[in-house]
Amino acid sequence: MASLRASDPHDVMIAINEAVKNPIALVQLLYSCSSAHSAAKALQCEYGWNEHQARAVMGLQFKRVTEEHRNLIQGQVAGDI
Repeated sequence: MASLRASDPHDVMIAINEAVKNPIALVQLLYSCSSAHSAAKALQCEYGWNEHQARAVMGLQFKRVTEEHRNLIQGQVAGDI
C-alpha cells in the first residue's frame, strides 16, 4: 500500500460532511466491499475523494451521524468553528 501524504484537514472534513449526509448509502457501499482496500477505492470512485479522505471516512465513529455532530462538522466546513 502506498504511504499517505499529509492532507488538508479541511479536505477531510469536507469528505466527512458528505459522508454523514447519507450514512445508509455509505454503510451499504462499505458492506458491499470485500476488503478495506476495495472499500477505499469504491469511496474514491463514488465520491471523488482522494485516498486520505476515503480512509478518514472509513474510520468514522457512528456518533458522527447524530444531528449534534453533523452540525459541528458543517460548522467546521463553513469555517464557523
